[in-house]
Amino acid sequence: VYGILLAAYSIERPTSDITDGLRIGGCFLVGAILSLLSSYIGVAISTDSNIRAAHAAETDGISKTLKVAFTASSVYSFTAVGFALLGLSIMFYLSTLGRSDDITIAEGAEFGMKSLVGFGLGCSIISMFVRIRGSIFAKSSDLGASLVQNELHGAQNPAAVAEQVGVHVGDVGGNGADLFETFVLAIIAAGSMADGDIILVALPFWLAGAGVVS
Repeated sequence: VYGILLAAYSIERPTSDITDGLRIGGCFLVGAILSLLSSYIGVAISTDSNIRAAHAAETDGISKTLKVAFTASSVYSFTAVGFALLGLSIMFYLSTLGRSDDITIAEGAEFGMKSLVGFGLGCSIISMFVRIRGSIFAKSSDLGASLVQNELHGAQNPAAVAEQVGVHVGDVGGNGADLFETFVLAIIAAGSMADGDIILVALPFWLAGAGVVS
């Protein structure tokens, strides 16, 4: 996909700058990497917090358990939106950096938002594949667990454990990638409707940042 975007926008450039394809393809690549990293961190945090929550439930009761669960979820939420805002801000800056003198600030800002559509495409593709990967892993493991269920039960059945891993990846990783994608696309959609007005382009970034702080 990166190669297609690079070739397509290098041949049919939105502006006169020869780096248009590289900028849009780079946005796609960064969006995909950050979405995948966000999903991986979500699974890691969830796995660790599940162990801590189970221990807290056994030793300290429901209050401590809920505190562990909410803390872990908030850590991942801040991680996802932090990656999203950081990635969008940096790629918007790089997309408008060093533009030719023959375009206005408004045209540069408009192209910057168009470039970020590639960022959103990268997020969407990773989100789809993370969900599909988890579902396929879970279903194939479910079949294996069914074949040997008469011999081994519960945690003694490796296929049953693998099935739960697949469910965990599909649910936690998929939801994390979905959260990242939704947050990114909301900012891109709002900024794309600004028609190059730099104040209106910056507004969704500022609102998203204020939401994180609040």
